Amino acid sequence: MKQFAAAALALACGIVSIGPAAGHGVVIADRATIMSCLCRQQGLTILMDRVDVAKQILEEDQGAIATLDRQIEAARASVDVNVQGQVDAVKAMNLQREQLYARTYDFDFPRVQEAIRVYEAASGRFQSQCLGQSFDAVQLQQAQANLSCPELSPPQ
Repeated sequence: MKQFAAAALALACGIVSIGPAAGHGVVIADRATIMSCLCRQQGLTILMDRVDVAKQILEEDQGAIATLDRQIEAARASVDVNVQGQVDAVKAMNLQREQLYARTYDFDFPRVQEAIRVYEAASGRFQSQCLGQSFDAVQLQQAQANLSCPELSPPQ
């Protein structure tokens, strides 16, 4: 999880990026290698978006649970146990809350964990293969101008 947080922070701050050669070490001029790294970088952005969406869904469901908790508490304070309709309404809210609570743990939370796992794996590959490399500035500029990453396109 620490690796994810560090990589996410670095990506958000622009630290994890591909740039031209800094003047030190081996300069990579191979267009395929440069394009691969650029596509991996784009892929990280897409994967981070998936993490964000999964977290947002989890947070929205947790917020809905909190809202139901307040509604149930208010209903319990004023329910007349001799009026079956009022009792049934509280039971229905409780059932709705239980179903939503189960969804957060059966679906939402595992979805967040999986999105993070996939991001971390891709980030590790990017870091080991691309980060810190020195790329030929001309080849990098050309690759950026003509970048096509078909593996990132959604299925037809």
